[in-house]
Order: sequence, then structure tokens, then C-alpha cells
Amino acid sequence: EGLSQIKVFGQSQSPPVLIVSYDILRRNVHVFQGISARLLVVDEGHRLKNTNGSLTLSALESILCESRLLLTATPIQNVLSDFYTIANFCCPGLLGDLN
Repeated sequence: EGLSQIKVFGQSQSPPVLIVSYDILRRNVHVFQGISARLLVVDEGHRLKNTNGSLTLSALESILCESRLLLTATPIQNVLSDFYTIANFCCPGLLGDLN
């Protein structure tokens, strides 16, 4: 089911809390791109480890936000570049270039 609009209740122009799955975000990225948030919280952050062509990572990066918080119990699953990807998502440029 596609999302044609995000319904906002009350006086606020943007929802105080928005909970969405990775799958819905990827399929409806055009809907979420216009949303701005003070804090973007991403659960299961270790799923963002692939930097090459990751639709999920691209969709999350398209959401305007002041701060990002990534939750994961396994920041490094296989290689050190996994950690680089999720750290760079939270604090872009902090670690410099991957190399």
C-alpha cells in the first residue's frame, strides 16, 4: 500500500513522533523526503552497513534532521567498514574518508 500523504493530527505541521519500517520508508521515500525532524532515531542500525547502492541508507539520508541516533547491539558484524558506515550516517565526515 502506497502512502499518498502523511496524516497529521492536532495543530502541529509535522508529527511529533513518526514510526515507520525500513520497507515502507524505501517504497515511499518521496513522501518522507519533505519531513524535517529534530531527531531521527534508527533502530537495527547494523542493517545500514552496505554503502554501495543501499536504498535504505539513501532514504534515511534524504530525511532532514538536526541529529541522528542509531541503535544497534552489533556495530561491527564482519568488517571494520560496517562501523564506518553507521558512524558516518550519525556524524557525517567525522571519521574522514573510508580509506
